[in-house]
Amino acid sequence: PGALLDSARAAFEHGQRARAEALLARRRRGWRPDDAVYWLEFDLALRFDDVARAQRALAACDPKHPQTMTRRATLRLAQRAWADARAKAGAALLAAITARDKEAEGRALWALAAAEYRLGRRADAYRSGERALKLARAADMPAIASDCLIILGRMLVREGRFDAVGQILAEAMATARRHDDPWHYVQALRLSGKLYARSGRLLLAQRDYQEALRVCRHVGWVRLEARTLNDLAESYDLAGQSQKSLRLLEQAAALLSQLDDPMPLAINHYNQAFTYLYLGDDQAPHAVAFARSALHVFQERKQQRWIALGWMALSYALWISGDLHQALQALDESHHLHERLREQEKFCEILAMKAQVNLALGSLPQALSYSEQAVLALAQGSRATDMQMEVYFARGAALAATGDEAAATNYLRLAYEALLEIAARLEDDAARQAFFGRDPITRRLMAQVYARGIAEPLAAGRQTRWLHSRQRGYAAPVQWTVDAGPADMALKQNKGAIALRRQRLARLIREAKMQGIEPRGEDLAAALGVSLRTIQRDRKMVDD
Repeated sequence: PGALLDSARAAFEHGQRARAEALLARRRRGWRPDDAVYWLEFDLALRFDDVARAQRALAACDPKHPQTMTRRATLRLAQRAWADARAKAGAALLAAITARDKEAEGRALWALAAAEYRLGRRADAYRSGERALKLARAADMPAIASDCLIILGRMLVREGRFDAVGQILAEAMATARRHDDPWHYVQALRLSGKLYARSGRLLLAQRDYQEALRVCRHVGWVRLEARTLNDLAESYDLAGQSQKSLRLLEQAAALLSQLDDPMPLAINHYNQAFTYLYLGDDQAPHAVAFARSALHVFQERKQQRWIALGWMALSYALWISGDLHQALQALDESHHLHERLREQEKFCEILAMKAQVNLALGSLPQALSYSEQAVLALAQGSRATDMQMEVYFARGAALAATGDEAAATNYLRLAYEALLEIAARLEDDAARQAFFGRDPITRRLMAQVYARGIAEPLAAGRQTRWLHSRQRGYAAPVQWTVDAGPADMALKQNKGAIALRRQRLARLIREAKMQGIEPRGEDLAAALGVSLRTIQRDRKMVDD
């Protein structure tokens, strides 16, 4: 019986569901089930999204055993009952320490970290996660170590501490591969994808997400496949490919509709609301419908943090659709909830949005007041890097409405510089170009930037040149993007003039080939205003 159970556990860890189920069935037929059998049945059921079966297995176990108690906390995490999960993880930790059960202790510490992270207690979550990781390493518990590495890595990515994620990610990936553990391999790939996406390396992020999808489909993890599709869709949104993002979100929605839990589908609808707004202002009615659908489920499930985010998404969609009074009401609801949750990081975003809505309503004093508060909140907050553009744009737009053009232009320039800083992280040329028109606020800001001459639009850098075609034997016109405007400015600020010249060279060669022309060195040198020798040297670097 012990060998059968060990083999079933190994099959479970290797993602072999059918084999694990068959071995468990043999173990039950030959011997009376004990707690260890039910614990494994719980783990197997929960990993394949069968919550009802997991609950039945847990009910058959000794309720006071540390292993049972840790699984009770894990179940509450799966059900998004974060506060209850935290309480149950604390009780399990105490029981595990008393019983000297190192495995249960490590698992309870991980569950505690996961619950604290979801409750916004990041410092506590990090301490619990590090303690669990230290214990897992010392006791040679690779699965628990992998869980801890993943949650620590997610926290670091969210905080923008990309340099610190690398070592954690490398260990997580190596541990999963060494133990042939597909579950944690997928989680490590998703973490890698998030790291690449947040640092602007979108093609690498998409590569890792695609590999994660392959494994999920091979093993049969429906919920995890849908989550990875959501991740991949987000990367396409960042690349300005919102149509592709929407198709992926719709695929994920089809998978999630098969599950009994409505929350993942509601989160998918929340993401779809933003994607519709990215597609264009005329898609705002669809965004409003998806935001309302998501918010309804969040409220039914009493998910306070998601309710606050849902109100924010709805207010954004209502503003774009022109339902301004409803947008203000939604913003007030979001503000009150974030205040109750002590999530002050969102205040500057809410205040900037209130300024924009009041400006659209013609309430200039309120717009000025809210935009001023947003600037102050930004100066005192911890999310300055990702909210600068929205806040400075709101302030600039409000000042422009008063006729103070000098001050307005100053804030609009600050907003544009913040946008350049974000775009500079994007390594793909096409993604950088698409970035400056990807969402409603960015589109509105860039219209003001172009109107005031702060930057030249993309069209200003496009030229038609007649190039000799060796294939055709005569000269043919080619449309070349010699200067991609803001996208090129972002690259220059990040990597310098030489990198920009080589990027432009690669772009010109690519565009000419797409139009059926193999460009000559002389034509490239003339377009970029450099010597033929420079083109020859740079072309070798580009080809390499």
